[in-house]
Amino acid sequence: MTSCNTLSGSLITAARRRGVPVVLTATDFWFVCARNTLLKPDGSLCSGPETPWKCAQCMLADAKAYRWPRRLLPKETVASLLQAVGRFPVVTNRRGFRGMLGDWQGRFDFLRQALQQVDRIVTASRFLRTFLIRYGVSPERIQESSYGIDTEWATSFQTKSPSPRLRVGFIGQILPAKGPDLLVRAVRSLSPDAPVEVRIYGDLSKAPQYSETLLEQARLDRRISFPGTFDNSQMGRVLSEIDVLVVPSIWYDFPLVIPSAFATKTPVVATNLPGMNESVTPEVDGLLFDRHDWEGLASIIRRFIDDPGLLERLRTRIQPVKTMREFAAECLDIYACIGKR
Repeated sequence: MTSCNTLSGSLITAARRRGVPVVLTATDFWFVCARNTLLKPDGSLCSGPETPWKCAQCMLADAKAYRWPRRLLPKETVASLLQAVGRFPVVTNRRGFRGMLGDWQGRFDFLRQALQQVDRIVTASRFLRTFLIRYGVSPERIQESSYGIDTEWATSFQTKSPSPRLRVGFIGQILPAKGPDLLVRAVRSLSPDAPVEVRIYGDLSKAPQYSETLLEQARLDRRISFPGTFDNSQMGRVLSEIDVLVVPSIWYDFPLVIPSAFATKTPVVATNLPGMNESVTPEVDGLLFDRHDWEGLASIIRRFIDDPGLLERLRTRIQPVKTMREFAAECLDIYACIGKR
């Protein structure tokens, strides 16, 4: 199984009751973060679930159930009150509370217990592995293994057609956490005659208000376009038509689009955060910039423009991507080891 986000951790318990071995491929932070992103409501990064009230505040940040009492009562009183009420489903299941107010200590205990019943956890992220160990999972039950992808489609798209302009691409969800606005700001800060064009691929209807702001920021710069979404079968064509992929996420992201880019010999510029900086090696297959640092991103784009040979140097250093066949073989070895117990 992968995330239990829509299934609940009870799936693990149910499997173990029937004597079924469980292998969890951890692709997100759901077991340690109810928001699943380790991002606080104000956009800052979370260090993890140290206390139940810390998580409760995060989930309740925009709820009237938290804002109104805070105007009248001391913080400590509000914390005690809401944590007490959060233990009663008859309250937490009501409209206005559901998904925000809950028994967070109960969630910690239940999911920690569920993880203890997993035979093996596989994750592509050293950072997530560390988090799970902090959460009580024994290190020997967590195996780090990078993603494998189908690479057959990429063999025909590993060359780039010549272009007088640097072609920069973004492929992903048009959401604040993914940071496409940072790319827009970076390009707009460049000289108007800078030979660059940006293509931002994604669904603009996902977060309409954010998308409208993004379009407004880019409206006066013809170098920036929004081609929309595309079928996954077109990934090779899309990547072959850009020179560098930018992944400006502001959270601990480890998207499959990075190995997809590498499969087409496309260098990647990404945020220097765990997940992304575990996939991109600076000066080898890409470059990194600090979180929220659109000026640093602009400097990297200028560097590509001023040093035409940089792209080719990075392209030639990109290593082969792990294939799905290789990843499947690793998984089969894990299943075989568990089956012998």
